[in-house]
Amino acid sequence: MDIDDRKTLVKSLALLKATVEAGSYTRAAEMLGMTQPYLSKQIRQLEELFRVKLLSPTSRGMVPTHEGQEIYKYAQKFEALFYELENYSLDRHATSGKITLSITDGIGIYLMPHLVEFHKLYPQVKLDIISSYNEVNLKERKSDIAIVYHYPVRDDSLVVNEYHRDFGLFASKDFIAKHGMPRDVDDLLENFDICSRQEYTDNWEEWQIMMAKAKRPVAKFDSSNLLIQSLNCGLGVSLQPITYGMAQDNWVFLDLGVKLVHSCWVVSHHADRHTPKIMKLMEFIRQVMLKI
Repeated sequence: MDIDDRKTLVKSLALLKATVEAGSYTRAAEMLGMTQPYLSKQIRQLEELFRVKLLSPTSRGMVPTHEGQEIYKYAQKFEALFYELENYSLDRHATSGKITLSITDGIGIYLMPHLVEFHKLYPQVKLDIISSYNEVNLKERKSDIAIVYHYPVRDDSLVVNEYHRDFGLFASKDFIAKHGMPRDVDDLLENFDICSRQEYTDNWEEWQIMMAKAKRPVAKFDSSNLLIQSLNCGLGVSLQPITYGMAQDNWVFLDLGVKLVHSCWVVSHHADRHTPKIMKLMEFIRQVMLKI
């Protein structure tokens, strides 16, 4: 196989990977900015090269055959390799270059003020931040570091660190001035407006029970940012990280004996454990997570 054939093979593998992940020739072609006939022709040529059927049409779209799944794995390895090659030109012994960080908006709100400190320490590092509730595939190097709320499937390719955050009840000073301070949890659930997040009821059975008893639930959000804004506007009482809440001048802590613990995990790729920029940000995040 000469160099031109190898270039064609690498391109065809990338097209196969895109088609498998998109689930159809049409969607993959749209994402890649090419025509569907051209894309399907490239896949057929790949099938002729390997002398196997790679994709099969189903009611759910195009799915890989057994052989197609095996070739798809090779395509994934190529993408990870290209990631390494693209970053090889960076000075591996200096804290510089780009880092892709995947975080939820909840973690992002609490982490963002500290990232300003990181930028001051390492101005040559450019952060690409992905706000996502879905776990990013670090094996394919979609992200360098991810902070996730669900324990990741751990293997030799990943480095996983676990952290805990304590949550308690908070309200704005204006809200307390208007409605008073609840005497206890029963008084809170009976007589006070409460805002929540879907994630809280999913993760904490105790909070789920409390919200089922609450007589005045006023809003439920899928965003930490919106929940914080609702608290600032005086819409109601809500759960917030205790350390973060105590630092807010306009918030009042409701010491009613409600304390819930939320776990999160910081994940990076094992191959980056000696890369200065990744090591620096991982250590920086570790110090921040201990504070928030």
